[in-house]
Amino acid sequence: MKTVFLTLKFFLLSMVFICIFSALIGMGVYLHYSRSLPHIIQVTDYNPKVVAEVIDKKGTTVGEFYREKREIIPYNKIPVTVIQAFISSEDSRFFEHKGLDFTGIFRAMVANFKSGKFSQGGSTITQQVARSLLLTSEKKISRKIKEAILASKIEAHLSKEEILFLYLNQIYLGHNAYGVQAAAHLYFNKDVNQLTLAEAALLAGLPQAPSKWSPYTNSDKAKERQMYVLSRMVEEGYITKDAAEKSANERLKLYKNMDINLENAPYFTEFVRRYLFARYGADKVLDEGFKVYTTLDSNLQKIAQESIKQGLKNLDKKQGFRGPIAHLSNDEAIKKEMLNIHKEIIDSVREYIYFPEQWQEFKIKTKMFTVETKKDKSKAEINEQATPLDRGKDYKAIVLGINEKNQEVKITVGNTPGVIKRDGYSWVYSGGKLNSAILRRGDVIYVSLARPGIFAIEQKPLVEASLLSFNIADGSINAMVGGYDYAASEFNRARWRRNGR
Repeated sequence: MKTVFLTLKFFLLSMVFICIFSALIGMGVYLHYSRSLPHIIQVTDYNPKVVAEVIDKKGTTVGEFYREKREIIPYNKIPVTVIQAFISSEDSRFFEHKGLDFTGIFRAMVANFKSGKFSQGGSTITQQVARSLLLTSEKKISRKIKEAILASKIEAHLSKEEILFLYLNQIYLGHNAYGVQAAAHLYFNKDVNQLTLAEAALLAGLPQAPSKWSPYTNSDKAKERQMYVLSRMVEEGYITKDAAEKSANERLKLYKNMDINLENAPYFTEFVRRYLFARYGADKVLDEGFKVYTTLDSNLQKIAQESIKQGLKNLDKKQGFRGPIAHLSNDEAIKKEMLNIHKEIIDSVREYIYFPEQWQEFKIKTKMFTVETKKDKSKAEINEQATPLDRGKDYKAIVLGINEKNQEVKITVGNTPGVIKRDGYSWVYSGGKLNSAILRRGDVIYVSLARPGIFAIEQKPLVEASLLSFNIADGSINAMVGGYDYAASEFNRARWRRNGR
């Protein structure tokens, strides 16, 4: 009996020792990793990277500089639907746990084991906030420890609403968009408070792999994620099955991701960027949300750019025609290039694309959606329509033949046929009759639209020029054009040098 008592006593003392030792180790680990953690005690400590804007004299934004494209939006401006979509998708027990959801971790482990792949994560929304604030995605035990400690600290000092404020403004949602407001503008060209349920569900499906599951590059996976979010919202009781089905079948408009720096005054915007970097440093400019008010007059800038382009084209034509830019040897190649040109022009003028591009019908069965019928409206409708053209722009065209009797060139720009009359090609040669020695079937040339069905031959000028318009009284810049095409040459020929620098 005495032996049993001694053994039990030894066991209990050992357990006490192990518990104390483990507690000391845990405390040591906590203190060690706590030292380098960000200081998040209140929402005012949140100081994220935001966009710097270049603004013209009338208050219009003409350029942006950023490392993370983010627009901070207050929590009370975010619709309940958006909040519910993200909670359903990312952390359904968000309002119940204290930063770490052990039930969720176990559930994710079981789901991943059953599927045989990593299909679900166990990180809570609070952990995701902690991870993003740590500014690292390294897959190390030390990072996970820091993440857990910071998540606990955040939960202890911030309310659930404040944590959601941080999360919905911090989360990366693809294509340089950070936070729901920037993502709403990027994908749907609207503020977050205007999002439909279908749009909110699409965004809420992105956080786990925003680049991989982008609706622009992987529409099938993005659709699958959107339906997953809608299904989870049904399970959580936020929406009905009917509402989920209606949203799943809503055809969304995804807006093109345009670079504003290339649209308005590219040479001037780059000039401003270099000046700011030199004076304040790249970190301040890219991270601290500068508002840069300039003297640029956007109306004069547009006129200046058009004048430079037209002047250079006229000058280049005086140097003579350099010939077609390519030649297509057979009808199959001509047909293929017609379609390529058509697609390029369609893509350049479309403000948005449809999501999904094909019409589908979705039905919710039990907990998940299934595609009940699929109606392929086909891309043929887009490919067979007339190619949309505007005056003042140059397009690639394919020569289909020469009408020597009428002295006209028969062409097609994508799917839009037309002719080039004498006044549209007279600069190409000095005299005589137009014949196949000058142009022939299969030649690819540049043209501009003179009037419906009538075109003129153009060519990209080799010569360059610049223009700088400024107020002689104070030196303020009205317009700056550094060359014919910024995309082809970023060298700014309008930038002056002072004191040899």
